[in-house]
Amino acid sequence: MWSVSDLEHDLDACEQDRSHMEVGDRGSDTGAYRLDVDQLALEQCGDQLVVFEPAALARRLGIAFVELDQRIEQTAGLPLGEVFALHGEAYYRRIEREVLTQLLAAPPPMVVATGGSIVNDPTNYDLLRARCRTIWLRARPEDHWNRVVAQGDQRPMAENPHAFAELRALLAARDELYARADHTIDTTGRRVPQVAAAIAELVR
Repeated sequence: MWSVSDLEHDLDACEQDRSHMEVGDRGSDTGAYRLDVDQLALEQCGDQLVVFEPAALARRLGIAFVELDQRIEQTAGLPLGEVFALHGEAYYRRIEREVLTQLLAAPPPMVVATGGSIVNDPTNYDLLRARCRTIWLRARPEDHWNRVVAQGDQRPMAENPHAFAELRALLAARDELYARADHTIDTTGRRVPQVAAAIAELVR
């Protein structure tokens, strides 16, 4: 049976589907910040372009971009789905913590995209918030849902008629955690250049 936990993993695995960002080290004398873009789920729906790429923000700021889940896959030697399937979430969180610790020890400013479920691990989320300027790119449950479906995954509708309600409940339960980010930007109805410009203005 397909469940909302599967959707959660799919959401985290969707490329560039993030809504926290980080830019530069908080302790830097240069004024640069790591900007963590965690759980952004802007969507392409019809002729309205609402897909966001954290890499576009990094290019705009002239700094490096890092996809955290890609680093986790490299460290684990497995695709993200197999990490969860073979070793479980506790193992994923341990690797996530190791990768984050190494990444945030690096001096260059960068944009880092993380999975939205990072907020479920207090240690990892606190590490992120302590070392980074975080921004919640708020999106509607419909945007998250459409992101998964647009990538060809029909399981949410086909195997669980309550999946969308469960997704809505999951995101509502996380709202308070996401709101701990340093800044919040509502992405509804905004295009990539608008979102990138708003974030760039915050971190300059």
